[in-house]
Amino acid sequence: MTQEQLLTMPVRALAFDVDGTIADTDPIHAEAWARALESVNCRRFDLSDYLEACINGAMTPQQFLAGYCEPGDWIGIETEKRRIYPGLLAQRASLTPGLVELLAEARSAAVAIAIVSSSSRESVRALLNGPWTAAPPNIIVARADSPSAKPSPEPYRTAVRLLNIPEKFIVVFEDSASGISSAESAGLTCIQLGLECPALAKYRIKDFRDCSITSSDRQPFLTVRTR
Repeated sequence: MTQEQLLTMPVRALAFDVDGTIADTDPIHAEAWARALESVNCRRFDLSDYLEACINGAMTPQQFLAGYCEPGDWIGIETEKRRIYPGLLAQRASLTPGLVELLAEARSAAVAIAIVSSSSRESVRALLNGPWTAAPPNIIVARADSPSAKPSPEPYRTAVRLLNIPEKFIVVFEDSASGISSAESAGLTCIQLGLECPALAKYRIKDFRDCSITSSDRQPFLTVRTR
């Protein structure tokens, strides 16, 4: 068992992955894609296969679904998924414990908030318009906003440019191997969310209740109980 320890670091921005980090939306995406596929060509896939390929792995939904549909089906499937996903999200999604409190502390300390996701901007907006109750993030980097997707460092390099904050003051929260690799390759401190998977990052937390933000002489500090 890994020994718990308290870690304190100066911080000026927090960057969050969306799916699996802000909320457990990965299974909701999988179900939305499965329903969309079925509505277009009456085929289904095992949700665990999607999660392994697109969440634990680096495949895009389009690459994964290529094995279940004809090329001409893609636009119809994607359109149907966009229709289905917001409703499923509203029914099933809840924010990761402790996130609301951490976001409130960040706002009080003038710590910027970034969203860095491999999902479409539309999917990110669906979450922000749904279970997200805090002020809007300072920046959003979605799938189409960087030259390449995670595990490439480009999504987080894009976030650094938009935030205009030195890397040493930005802390990232991620739950997947591809996201952690992306953040660390961009030179950022990354904290892994969740204890179910093997430790992939240097620091790991159970959920956001392991984090708090305080200020001293106008400098915010993030305190993390690592696991």
